[in-house]
Amino acid sequence: MIAGTSVYSDDRWLTARLAELAGALEPDGSVFGELDRFAAARVVKAIGAAAGLRPAPHPHLLRHTFVSQLLAAGVPVREVQQLAGHASLATTQRYADAVNQSNSHVSKVLRDRFAKAASAKPGAAAA
Repeated sequence: MIAGTSVYSDDRWLTARLAELAGALEPDGSVFGELDRFAAARVVKAIGAAAGLRPAPHPHLLRHTFVSQLLAAGVPVREVQQLAGHASLATTQRYADAVNQSNSHVSKVLRDRFAKAASAKPGAAAA
């Protein structure tokens, strides 16, 4: 278990892929079972490396992604706090502030401009 919880998936493809990549699935369907945090980190790193992710992810990155994606999808901050197990609402609020900032108009304009520049042909002048 990781921090008192197990991770479950009812997605057959995902379950099979995790088993193939990490060999870590338990008969009850949990991904990490009774692994300590160090063993779980090795599993996540191995899966990330096998998927070609550089640098390889770590469990806390998955936690950040989980919280950020819930907030970006509009799940109320209090619900996300409970799901994440944050003792303080202030911790979850920092994620919400970061998500809101990344969705700001200025951020969108910059992302669009960088995407346009990245897709331009080499040697072509960006608008």
